[in-house]
Amino acid sequence: MSASTFHVERPAIAAYQAAFMAEPRPYLAALRYPTLTTTVPKELVHRAAVAEVMLTGWQREDDTRFRVEAQWPRSHSFFTPVDGEYHDPLMAAETIRQVGALLSHAEFGVPFGHQFLIREIGLTVHPEHLKVRQAPASLDLEITCV
Repeated sequence: MSASTFHVERPAIAAYQAAFMAEPRPYLAALRYPTLTTTVPKELVHRAAVAEVMLTGWQREDDTRFRVEAQWPRSHSFFTPVDGEYHDPLMAAETIRQVGALLSHAEFGVPFGHQFLIREIGLTVHPEHLKVRQAPASLDLEITCV
């Protein structure tokens, strides 16, 4: 299973031209459908609602390394901004938790129904990287499983 499984893409207008029009129309080439951002299935990260899913995709780099994409919303019902301008640092911990569940199920074959227990988690965040901006924060995570 790969991250591309959960991205929605539409073929470019040129593909439609080639299939359905006798002559290509170059002025239509500028019209392209972008890739849409979606979340990974909520079941893979043990969440009840799609709004609680922060991960948007992943891909395997090798046997133990993965790239995971995430998006943090500008506002959240539980992880409220600190001082009104910084993402709650606990969003980083929740993102890490979701990565663990996702990779366990999707890449390492842990069956659904198994419980996960995190006994301890430590992380360091830098406030300058937690500033809430105009658009949701996009994260590109490099994960190594040991």
